[in-house]
Amino acid sequence: MALETLVKGRLLVARDTPEGAAYEVAHEALIRSWIHRAGQTDALAALCLSFSPNPNAGESLAWLRRAADLGLPDAQLLLGADLEVGFKSPPNSHEAMRWYRKAAQADFPFAQYELGSIYSEGRANQRQDLPEAYYWATLAARHQFQPAKELADTLRPQLTHDERARIDGRIKKWKRVVS
Repeated sequence: MALETLVKGRLLVARDTPEGAAYEVAHEALIRSWIHRAGQTDALAALCLSFSPNPNAGESLAWLRRAADLGLPDAQLLLGADLEVGFKSPPNSHEAMRWYRKAAQADFPFAQYELGSIYSEGRANQRQDLPEAYYWATLAARHQFQPAKELADTLRPQLTHDERARIDGRIKKWKRVVS
């Protein structure tokens, strides 16, 4: 595995300096533990591997995707963000929205807020949709997430009474989806 080769290479360099050896030995053990746990369906371990020192963006993206596939909303949000802007992967708005939505449907307020922002601004190849933006911002605001509350408060006066009533009905029926 490329990550194990990287860790071994860093370990050999660290052994050249006495102060770095203990850290690198512990780091290697931690990385090996994460690799094992990620293979055993530990989404958090896969997420940690996606942030471990690795010059290969494709490998860190693969670990992020693994964590997202295992249902970790944090990873789903980060993968959506990466796919929206194309940091480690080619931009893909359709896939970005799919991952944002999965995280938001898991009742992850940061993803709900992100969807609210996307629909408010018309990002990620989405048309501006203020009622949809208000819906997601309001869901996120239920978690005492201040930026979401501010977005919902900004959007609310821009909607008609009927639009707000329909959205309030959707919010009352809303249920968390576990992926």
